[in-house]
Amino acid sequence: MAEDRLDEQHIVDALERRRQPAGPETREDLRQLGTGLLRRFHTGTFDPILDPLKTLLGVDEKGQFAQCTVDWYLDGRRDSPPFAHRPEMRAAMSRLLNESTDCEPAAHELNTLVNALAGAESDRVLAPAPAKRLVLAQQLVEAYVVGIG
Repeated sequence: MAEDRLDEQHIVDALERRRQPAGPETREDLRQLGTGLLRRFHTGTFDPILDPLKTLLGVDEKGQFAQCTVDWYLDGRRDSPPFAHRPEMRAAMSRLLNESTDCEPAAHELNTLVNALAGAESDRVLAPAPAKRLVLAQQLVEAYVVGIG
């Protein structure tokens, strides 16, 4: 499955385009999330997160998925407007990750996923609501788990 796996360099390049640093753990979390999103995209099933991207994708899918993932993370990290639901979404994502992997998630994983959720919600959801937020959180966690390896 190497053809549908983002390399760390894709994430590094996406961060450099935005002139933003990230530590090695965060880069790996972003690579894993981006890989999972790319793999889900290739399944062809309906996905409210990814379907709007279909018309935008060009030749460099890996680069585009890396950039989208990094942009969501950076937008969420910027926290503008404030994402007041961080505590509840952190707890929900922790539970979802624990159920999916049978492991307690690390703090850096949760930080990356919650920031990506905040950015994705801002980018993809016109009218944020608790139900939509939870669906989006579940999809991001599923993508993160699919991106393992």
